[in-house]
Amino acid sequence: MGDLKELIEVARGRRCADLILRGGKIVDVAGGEIIEGDLALWKGKIAGIGNYENGKERVNLNGLYISPGLFEGHIHIESSFLIPQEFACLVITHGTTTVVADPHEIANVLGEGGIKFMIESGKESPVDFFFLVPSCVPSSPFETSGAEIGPSKVEEMLSWEGVLGLGEVMNFPSVVGAGIEVLKKLSKSQGKVTDGHAPSLSGNPLNAYIAGGIASDHECTELEEAREKFSRGMYIMIREGTAAKNLKSLIPLLNPYTSSRILFVSDDLHPEVVLSEGHLDRILRKAVSFGISPFVALRCVTLTPADYFGLKDRGIIAPGKKADLVAFKDLKNFEVAKVIKDGRVVVSDGELIFNKPSTSVPSYIMHTVQTGPVSLDSLKIKAVPGKKIRVIGIVPGEIITEQLIMEPKVENGYAVQDTERDILKLCVFERHGKNGGRSIGFVKGVGLKAGAIAQTIAHDHHNIVSVGVDDRSILTAVKRLEASHGGITVTRGEEVVGELWLPVGGLMSEFSASIVIKGAKRLRQKAQELGCILEEPFLTLSFLSLPVVPHLKITDLGLVDVDKFEVVDIFT
Repeated sequence: MGDLKELIEVARGRRCADLILRGGKIVDVAGGEIIEGDLALWKGKIAGIGNYENGKERVNLNGLYISPGLFEGHIHIESSFLIPQEFACLVITHGTTTVVADPHEIANVLGEGGIKFMIESGKESPVDFFFLVPSCVPSSPFETSGAEIGPSKVEEMLSWEGVLGLGEVMNFPSVVGAGIEVLKKLSKSQGKVTDGHAPSLSGNPLNAYIAGGIASDHECTELEEAREKFSRGMYIMIREGTAAKNLKSLIPLLNPYTSSRILFVSDDLHPEVVLSEGHLDRILRKAVSFGISPFVALRCVTLTPADYFGLKDRGIIAPGKKADLVAFKDLKNFEVAKVIKDGRVVVSDGELIFNKPSTSVPSYIMHTVQTGPVSLDSLKIKAVPGKKIRVIGIVPGEIITEQLIMEPKVENGYAVQDTERDILKLCVFERHGKNGGRSIGFVKGVGLKAGAIAQTIAHDHHNIVSVGVDDRSILTAVKRLEASHGGITVTRGEEVVGELWLPVGGLMSEFSASIVIKGAKRLRQKAQELGCILEEPFLTLSFLSLPVVPHLKITDLGLVDVDKFEVVDIFT
């Protein structure tokens, strides 16, 4: 009660504020207008807007535009290769002060222990992290994950501090089919936020999915798909990440009326993109360039996500709200001049002005790669006379794939890689020490002319996925990953030409963003030198094994026809 009394006294001007921000243009994201006045901050909260003289410290903003801190509503931090505290130090310089993350990547490797690590790492950061309980560990019956999270564990985790609800429900066929296990999880999350994942779902199946209590979707790629889901009451998360970029296609859905139920999100985001282009500020720039009002755009990364997740203490500049603020030089380029977190300036002129937290990673997180025996013979595919092959076709800029039916190239009775047609061998190896399983298929659209790429990042099971021009290069890459405890490796024959060590669950590094970014950039160059034509080769490769995104994918259990939701033979 004492703090509340003092806050009211500061708001009335009868008690000294901790910090007074004056000379700024305050952005009212609810009303769509600019407010003139001082901002009085006290103990991490906004006390008032108006005329204030009595403050321990004053900062003149000289005409900067003051917005609520930016709010990321859907991201998998693991995709940045950074642990939460390092990710936070990167994105806060771009105005992000709140992040809701779904840690289902590390959950599929280490289960409850991985989630606890993410939560603890997030506590030691300058950003407010909230988490959702992964709903699909594993994401489907067609993969071998390192862990499983059942309904009883979901119920327990939903009670943890900082957990807001249930993460994206990727197994949409089971929801539509009223599968018992997924219904148990959905029943546990009633009354809390439940995120969705339902690519291309429409009509009565969509109605059934939403009836399960699922409130949002971030998988829309076409405008009409988004319109239908919006009209059925879903919050639409417009994704503009590294691999999947849907803003341009979906931006016509956004207007002052719909902005109360539309969020801008990243989903999966490489740190190089943040460094060179920005985080949510990057999406704001793009939205405004498409003709969207800056007030409407800002609402999608402030007030709307705060409302969706029930975090009523943020998202708008108003008395009693958290003093999480970002000062932009203008509302077109959204260049960040200052960031105020919990009432104190933490970023000035794009630079952090506080001591970064120390990094502590427990040993059990660091040793997670255990493959079974792999040999050259195990990588061979015996041809079937008269049969064609199913080939995964990469769609540039998307995580969906095509199912191509093609004539195989056959040598000595085996189906082999064909660089002239850009048909390369694609392999998945179980790496959690469970069964040593593997499957071999083909992919078109990578462009490699020599060597191989392999990585322990393969959504969502995160087994080893490798693509290569020859089997020797694939074998070298797989063995190297086991020795290095995970990451990404580029090989040529028996030579390792480049690698990025990611020993934290085989997904992340314990080092700073600058070190990881330099390493990833060098590795991408090595892949391109071998002929890779993908803009984001490692992120694209990671999604080729996700069996809940259409149309053809591959896991350690085989090729998966996502439309039929069944394992299919490579020959047809």
